[in-house]
Amino acid sequence: MNTNRFKPTARFVPSASIRNAGSAGIRKIVQVAVPGLCLLLTACGGNMEDPKIELNPHPKMRYAITVAMENAPGPFDSLTAQGQFEIENKECAPKQATSGLHVTPFGRLPIQLTRSADGRYQGEFYMDGLKDENYFGRDVCHWTLVAISVRAVEKTTTFDAPLYKERLLQDGWDRRFFSNTTYQNTPKGMIDTGSKTKEGLPDPGASFSIYISAKDRSHD
Repeated sequence: MNTNRFKPTARFVPSASIRNAGSAGIRKIVQVAVPGLCLLLTACGGNMEDPKIELNPHPKMRYAITVAMENAPGPFDSLTAQGQFEIENKECAPKQATSGLHVTPFGRLPIQLTRSADGRYQGEFYMDGLKDENYFGRDVCHWTLVAISVRAVEKTTTFDAPLYKERLLQDGWDRRFFSNTTYQNTPKGMIDTGSKTKEGLPDPGASFSIYISAKDRSHD
């Protein structure tokens, strides 16, 4: 029995209303101080000290997240969302002795999604969720959001839809289109990042989309 099936239903099944709505380097996963928080360090070889990344104890930039599967051809095994972060002042991180390049930390924070009555999924996210701190003993590292990423998995295929920070701040939403053929064939180990438009797909009429919105709730 597969215990990773999307809950509360056995599989993620889009509701009828939603279905019908229109420097290369080595990545190292390090230990962090918060369960569920993943940190990646991208470097050019060699060992480095693992910093203990912390959550911001007093976040203020709260966003309400909405995810909808539109015209999906069937159910999914799982649906997850996460915030992806990077350090904007890379000089706070140490340099590699061999290359002279700075280590580039990336952080990921999971976003818990709950299904609402209309079949959409709601979550809460803090854009300032990671704590700015002097993790490497050089200077305070400042985290910045790169994107909110939603992943729908069907068998061995992952459909990945991003809402980049620039689009989030400008429009507050984005939509990514995917081919029904990819869903039906589920290529092994494939991560499908889709298309910004239907016209970018081989058969625009046989497609579905993942919609993501983020509304500022900091002052609510």
